[in-house]
Amino acid sequence: IQLRGLVGWSLLGLVLLPALLLISHLINSLINRQPIRSDPLQEVGQALIGLVIVKLLYQLFFFNATGEETGWRGFGLPRLQARTNPLIASVVIAFFWTPFHLFWWQAEGRPVMSAGFWIEMYIAHTLFSVLIVWICNRAKGSILVAGLTHAATNTAQSFLQIPSILLIMTFSVAALIVIIADRMWKKLPSDHPAVFQTPALEG
Repeated sequence: IQLRGLVGWSLLGLVLLPALLLISHLINSLINRQPIRSDPLQEVGQALIGLVIVKLLYQLFFFNATGEETGWRGFGLPRLQARTNPLIASVVIAFFWTPFHLFWWQAEGRPVMSAGFWIEMYIAHTLFSVLIVWICNRAKGSILVAGLTHAATNTAQSFLQIPSILLIMTFSVAALIVIIADRMWKKLPSDHPAVFQTPALEG
């Protein structure tokens, strides 16, 4: 919950991945020569703003920051990064993070018995994991920033219908950029805030 030095990263977390989703949506509209919004929202103006805020806070407090991100990027990531680099840590988290959603997807009626569905989900979650690990590390391992990023992405996805292949392509470009720019194949220093510090034994 510490905000010192994290306001900028928090704002970036709120807009970065939703911006990528919006870019994917615009590209999809141009490719298919459709209006920018082919399935108009029922809400407009202040009602739409209120709905977005409610969905964001719902995701943030009931699922992402207080739920998933406390485990994935709060507990798991620092311990993985004490042993390996951020890139491998991202892939390991994605390996377990993807099937974590099984019962949710099943309740939504997703084709969870299809191999193609799981391949698609693993690719998408691995790319998402890379991006969220990158911003989490940049924000000194902040669960709040990771939670905001996750919640903002889920909120944006609830309003934008984007073909999975196009979303994966957009996320792939973004993930490649941060991997190269941050050299995520290199292990973080042991004193990095996002690396688990083994408590010193007293006496």
